[in-house]
Amino acid sequence: TKHDDSHKEELRCVIAIVRHGDRTPKQKLKLNLTEPHILKYFHDHSPNCRKDLKVKAKKPMIEFLEMVKTVIEELECEKKSEAQNVDKELLYKVKHMRDVLERWKIVGLNRKLQIKPRKWEEFVNQDGETEVRCKEVQLILKWGGNLTKLGEKQSTRLGQRLRQDLYPDAPGGGILRLHSTFRHDLKIKTSDEGRVMKTAAAFAKGLLELEGEIPPILVSLVHKEKDSIHMLDPSGNKDVQGELELCKEKINKNLQKDFDFDHTSVKDHEEIVGPASLVSVHSALKKVDKPRKVLLQIRGLVGELISQLEEMLGMMTSGDEVRIEGGEGLRGSGSEDIALSGVKLYKGETLLELTERWRFLYHRLYDEEKNEFDLSRIPDVHDNVRFDMLHNPHLGLKETLEKLYELAKNMADCVVPQEYGSSIDEKRSIGCKMCRALCEKIKYD
Repeated sequence: TKHDDSHKEELRCVIAIVRHGDRTPKQKLKLNLTEPHILKYFHDHSPNCRKDLKVKAKKPMIEFLEMVKTVIEELECEKKSEAQNVDKELLYKVKHMRDVLERWKIVGLNRKLQIKPRKWEEFVNQDGETEVRCKEVQLILKWGGNLTKLGEKQSTRLGQRLRQDLYPDAPGGGILRLHSTFRHDLKIKTSDEGRVMKTAAAFAKGLLELEGEIPPILVSLVHKEKDSIHMLDPSGNKDVQGELELCKEKINKNLQKDFDFDHTSVKDHEEIVGPASLVSVHSALKKVDKPRKVLLQIRGLVGELISQLEEMLGMMTSGDEVRIEGGEGLRGSGSEDIALSGVKLYKGETLLELTERWRFLYHRLYDEEKNEFDLSRIPDVHDNVRFDMLHNPHLGLKETLEKLYELAKNMADCVVPQEYGSSIDEKRSIGCKMCRALCEKIKYD
């Protein structure tokens, strides 16, 4: 017989899955080149001229930067001599690449360079033998996606909240008592992305009331394991890729239709954004009202923003740019300024780079030949406009950014929830496949 009705269970573990905090926009620059210096660099560093070359290490990255500067000097000389065949667009893009490469000291993981061979030719070498060499390459430079100071604060705050909610400061000593007894059982695992690792360290700082900087916490408490690197990454997951592609096609087809929310039935709305029980997506569609019209407005506003940025760029001569060698971008008049012509930008981004970031989105958002929008770019527009409103509010573009933010947010609220399925069955099927590796790892651990 039971003497008391109390239900006794023992808490075995607490598992938290945390997303990284606020980050800078992820960016890439692509160039197809036949420039001799760049081809020489590729042949010098690549053992096989038919395979891609990836550059991350410090020494080859510095060599690449020096070579880019040489290309710029030669193009500038041609421009001064007023040669007819100067490729101004190439000069512009190579300068952009130099700006990105010089923005940070060349250490750590703040950029990746890929060189892909595109075309080859046969030639006869000094010994009379026929060899193959590359005659055109594609350069891809990726950067951005770094955790911001705001992201770091968010993560620390989340750690503090978790500590206060789960382990309030009881007479026995709250989490610090728990930490001393279960110290060896606290495991923090992350992927190998810099922003994710920093988020984990900042979270640990808040959770365990640690003092000091992030790097030592990262080194001592955060583990990146080979198995946990691709936990929620769909790129290597063939099962889920096909389903995600179908979702993308469905969003693209449905959300650029020219219709009016008030003059269409609930059945029509269900076809576009899934069952009516998904209330938030339906209310987002109601706010959007006329998707096609909103997409055209978004494109118009991005165009307007680029014009305003180009006007600011046009007011500055190249003499306004004073570079901080090996440092964070460009310097203004003050010794502490990381700026371009008195315009301070977040994380040393130059005005040219900011303009290019928006221009890239503008060209990718809409295909004029097909008269079609690419709705997978809407979350990127939302991401970028939110970033500039938070971190670059002093550019004097508030009015345009606010209008754009309003439209992009409503549109993203329709697009994002459907990226992993619009019906409940689709979401369940994709969710199971996406999360299986992560759930199996948690169970194994």
